[in-house]
Parts: sequence; structure tokens; C-alpha cells
Amino acid sequence: MPPEHLLNGLPEHTDLTLTTLDNGLSLWLLDVDSNLTMDASGIQRWWSAMPYWAFAWAGGRALADWILAHPEAVADKVVLDFGCGSGIVALAAAKAGAKASWAVDIDPLALQAVQANAELNGLEIFTSDDWSAVPADCFFSSDVLYDPGSHQMLRQLCRAIPQGWLAEPGAALNAMVNPDDIRAEASIHGVLSATLPVIGDFDQAVNIEILPVFHS
Repeated sequence: MPPEHLLNGLPEHTDLTLTTLDNGLSLWLLDVDSNLTMDASGIQRWWSAMPYWAFAWAGGRALADWILAHPEAVADKVVLDFGCGSGIVALAAAKAGAKASWAVDIDPLALQAVQANAELNGLEIFTSDDWSAVPADCFFSSDVLYDPGSHQMLRQLCRAIPQGWLAEPGAALNAMVNPDDIRAEASIHGVLSATLPVIGDFDQAVNIEILPVFHS
């Protein structure tokens, strides 16, 4: 059964379902009633209450798969998953042999979801709502550049942490990857990914690029 405190944070007509991904990680993800119909105001209320932690976002899925395929990127390092959501990237880092894996998000329910997902996978994940309190050797960030409010924190991350990787939709990177002094190297991996659960055609097939980033 999903944790009760997470169920209480869901919008109406939704539930959580245990989902095991192709990479072997298990997550509590949003389960939407396929017969759900709403008027415009209902749709607005539904999206305003959207639990971003109850999705496996396309960028996070691609980044988690890349980490599991390249464990040397996190081996013996303290890893920070910035804007962690479900914690999929932090979970992948822990599974791949990170010295310590931290999930950071400003949403307290996201941090609770990370711990529930860590329990599902038998992994230890540390959580915080303040990235600056984490003594990280490297950071990973995915599906956050769409929010301009994240750019300042990304700049700070690049200044403070020597290594970083972004995973974002390729179509958006040219317009969004250089907020002031964040710079990206060439893409090291491109893959077609999808957000789970699939709601309509939202993020059903997205070209995700993974790029090392640095502060200049």
C-alpha cells in the first residue's frame, strides 16, 4: 500500500501505483482514472495540485539510465540530485555506487516520496531542502530549466560544486541552457524518453540531451 501521507497530497481522482521501470528501479507513481472527465475549472484545480514527485519525468529517466550505464561518474562521490522529484536520479546514483546520494527539493512531500521510493529499492538516500548544506562532489539536474526560478540556483550550484550534468529536452536547450553564466559542454548522450505516467500525449516522446555543465 502507498504511504498514507503521500496519498493525502494527491489531487482528486488520482492514486499511487507501484511501478518498476526497465532499469529495475521501483517508484510510487501517479495513477490517473482513465475515465476521468472534468470541466475547465476542474482541470485547472487538478493541474494546480499536481504532485511533481509522483512522475518519472523524461529527463530524470534518461539521466538515471545514463548513471546506471556509467557508474564511474558517481563512484565514491557524494552526489546531489537537484530538484529531485521522485528521487529517481538519486536512487540511480546510490544503486551505481555513490559514496552518498542526496535528494534535494523545496517540496517536503517530494522528500517524503524519495524516502518511500528508497525503501522500495532497499537504498539509502539522504534528503534536504537546502542544496548548500550538502557537501557534494557532483550534482545532477533534470527537467528544471523550464522554470526560470531555477536558473539562479543552478548558477550557484555551478560555482559551488565542481562537476555537474543536466538532462533536458533537446529542443529547449539552445534557448534555456545559458542562463547568464551557466555554460554547457557538448551533449554526451541523446535519447528518446517519456514521462510516466503518460497523460494524453504530454512528454510521451521527448528527445533528451545530457550535458556536462560548468560555471564560467
